[in-house]
Amino acid sequence: MSRWRVDASSLFERRYKWFEKKRPRELKAMLVNLHKLKSALDDGVVPNLVTGGFVHREPRGVIAIDQSGCEGAAQEMRLYVYPKNSTIHLITIGDKQSQQADLKDCDRFVEQLRRSR
Repeated sequence: MSRWRVDASSLFERRYKWFEKKRPRELKAMLVNLHKLKSALDDGVVPNLVTGGFVHREPRGVIAIDQSGCEGAAQEMRLYVYPKNSTIHLITIGDKQSQQADLKDCDRFVEQLRRSR
């Protein structure tokens, strides 16, 4: 059983800093849910078979992790990841207003990753 590693994109790191200041509760909930996803993958669950109320399937194998479990009223957020070859690529973080742009960023990220291999 392999252990999955986590690799953050520069876009993710920039967005993380913003969400850490502006939406810390939602960010914390998404990170807890990311840990649940990683634990499932570490236990041998195939990425496209991971289930949970916080998991949303997106095109090209991207998984959007939401803020489910956040205490109090929470704004809808998504942490976009791409699990491939024992690496969980953290692509970006966004809210409902940025969703279409975030999905385009995910598409470009996956395409670039596929080209580099």
